[in-house]
Amino acid sequence: MRSVTHGIIIGILWCYCGHAQNSAHYTKVSYTTSLEKDLSGQRFSELLFTSSHACYIEGEFKVKTTQENAIVKEEAGNELKVLYYTNQLEKKLYTRDKLDKKIVYVEEKTPVIAWEIHQNSVQNIMGLTCVKATGSFRGREYTVYFTPDIPVPFGPWKLQGLPGLILEAKDHLNQVHFMATKIKQYKEELPKEFFRFQTLDKNKIITLQEYVTQRDKEIQAKVRKLIATMPRESKVNNSKSYKYQGLELTYEWEE
Repeated sequence: MRSVTHGIIIGILWCYCGHAQNSAHYTKVSYTTSLEKDLSGQRFSELLFTSSHACYIEGEFKVKTTQENAIVKEEAGNELKVLYYTNQLEKKLYTRDKLDKKIVYVEEKTPVIAWEIHQNSVQNIMGLTCVKATGSFRGREYTVYFTPDIPVPFGPWKLQGLPGLILEAKDHLNQVHFMATKIKQYKEELPKEFFRFQTLDKNKIITLQEYVTQRDKEIQAKVRKLIATMPRESKVNNSKSYKYQGLELTYEWEE
């Protein structure tokens, strides 16, 4: 295991020493995301990155059942995969999602998380030495482990900004847990996901605040529709009070 990991590190570092701009080289990290919220389950996602660009491809959500905590139910296979694309050169983060059955592209500044690095707290993940860091991001306190052996500022989802790849992240509510399970380097052309965001029509891009507003309205409409089908004695009076609880619990404009 140690020799395999050493080979991965050498190969990845080679990409960032004189060959960083070679579009025929990239690295892929597989992550398992465990979620313990309204529905418990897992996602199996992938992070693809070069030295300055990254694309996190969110996997389908598999719901955990009560029988021996097995994960058996899965969303429809034709669901659009949500993408998070980071452009370090422009300090921008783009999200591709679907609202009202239409694909939308959301632009925001690359998140700036005030990480506190705990140099004396380390652990081994997949044969790599990882350093502990803690930080707050949109309503959640995260404890993460990053490896300086892979010196890129990326991580799962929107978590980033450390001097090394984030391999594990947990939130303080014990609702979210990202865990890297595999790292592989590719010496071939980048997947199409990378190029989709570089050719976007600027007129089709919306802001994060616009996205959140539209998403909450869509969810509230679905809740009202559901309430309308319920027996009168079990109906909820104020569906407008319902707020979507995703990974982001609060936003900058709400503070």
